[in-house]
Amino acid sequence: RHLMFFNTEGIWGSVVHGIVLAMEEQRALGAPIPIEAITGIKAGLMGPFAGIGDTITWGTVKPIMYTMAVLASADGSPIGWFMIFLFAIVAGIYSWALMLMGYRLGKNALSSMISSGWIDRIISGASILGLFIVGGLAASNVSLNLTGTYMSAGTEKTIQSVIDGIVPGLLPLALIMGLCYYFSKNKGNQKFGKVVVGLLVLGVLLALLGLV
Repeated sequence: RHLMFFNTEGIWGSVVHGIVLAMEEQRALGAPIPIEAITGIKAGLMGPFAGIGDTITWGTVKPIMYTMAVLASADGSPIGWFMIFLFAIVAGIYSWALMLMGYRLGKNALSSMISSGWIDRIISGASILGLFIVGGLAASNVSLNLTGTYMSAGTEKTIQSVIDGIVPGLLPLALIMGLCYYFSKNKGNQKFGKVVVGLLVLGVLLALLGLV
C-alpha cells in the first residue's frame, strides 16, 4: 500500500510520513485502523502539504537565503558560496522536525497547525522579510541613469539630477515595479525571454539616443 501514487513537496510532505508512521505503528499494536484510512490520509494530505511546502520552502525560504548568498558573493565574500549549501542543511533539519511533529500529532496534524495560525504568521513574516531583501537588492544592483542634459536659467542640468531631486532612485524603482506589474498580470503566461530581450533592446535604444 505504500507503493501507491504519492506526490507532495519533499520537505513539508514529511508531516504526512510522520502521520502514516504513527498510524501504522498503532495498527501493528492492535488498534482498529483500517488500511483504507492510512491510504486515504496519504492521498488526502499530499495536496495541501504540497501547497504549504511550495509556498514556504521554495517560494520564501530558498529565495531569501539565495538572495543573501548573492549579496554576500557580490561583495567578494566566500560566505555566499557556503550559504547555498546552508539551505540544504536547514531544509533537512526542519524536514526531520516536521516528520516528528506529524508522528506526535497523528492524523490531526494538518488541522492542528492550521487552527493555531502559525503557518500564516510564518508566511507573512517571511514574505515581508523577502520584500525587504529584494528591495535592497534592486536598489543596490539596478542602475538606470539618464545622462541627457538641458539648459535651465543659463545652467546646464542633467535629466537625472532633476529626477533624483524629486525621488532618489525613482527610475530603478519604476522599472522594478513595472516588471512586477507585468508578471502579476500575466501569471501562467510569463515570457521571461521576451522580457529580457525587451530590456536589452530598450537599453541599446536609450544608449544610441544618448540618454543613458
